[in-house]
Amino acid sequence: MKYLAQAVVLFVMMQMTAQTQDQTQTTVLKAEQLITYAADNYPADDPVQLYILVETGSAGIHQDHKFYIEQGVKLLTKRLEPEDKIAIGTYGSVSAVVLPFTEVSVGKVIEEGVEKLFSGSFKEVSKADGIALAYDLTEANYDEDVVSNVIMIRGSGVHQEPAQAKSVTSVYKKVSETNLVAQEVEVAKAPTTPKEERQAQRAQRKQAKAAEHKNLGGAIALTALTILPEILDVIKN
Repeated sequence: MKYLAQAVVLFVMMQMTAQTQDQTQTTVLKAEQLITYAADNYPADDPVQLYILVETGSAGIHQDHKFYIEQGVKLLTKRLEPEDKIAIGTYGSVSAVVLPFTEVSVGKVIEEGVEKLFSGSFKEVSKADGIALAYDLTEANYDEDVVSNVIMIRGSGVHQEPAQAKSVTSVYKKVSETNLVAQEVEVAKAPTTPKEERQAQRAQRKQAKAAEHKNLGGAIALTALTILPEILDVIKN
């Protein structure tokens, strides 16, 4: 009888685990698609919990993507029900749970989670897989009446390109017991031959063009930000 009871308990646990995995949806988007996705899919008929999982690179997250992710999450908080939940995390070069599942009714806390995402003021989980962290946390908050969805934001990671004139290493500097920020460390290499000197100059020109492009992207994002209310009104209507 004892062994039969153990077998029944084991069977029930296996069924619950399988059901949890089946209930969790996965959506893969680019950052610029998040606003449209939020408008097209929510509000939903059933209660939901969403895990926003953002890809990171060796040099962090594209600041140009902040507009799309920030406004996408803000739109979600307006379209979801107050008891629905949102969590935020990262995967890739840095794995972390930036914000555990939080009810939409406290939207201010969720907005602060997005700010932490881009400022880097969150604790990295050493030797962890960010994707596994997302599904583990989702399963830990499993509710048979709630639809779970892990929304993966791909292509947001910034990766340093190797240059012959210098080596760039991205490290994470511990600033407190719970916070980490990204810091770039550049080690210059003095050219020793005319060829190396020309290569160094080409690398510098390339960096200058990249900086100009980045500034232009920021200006475009700022312009888009000013017309966002009109965009959202169109979306809602």
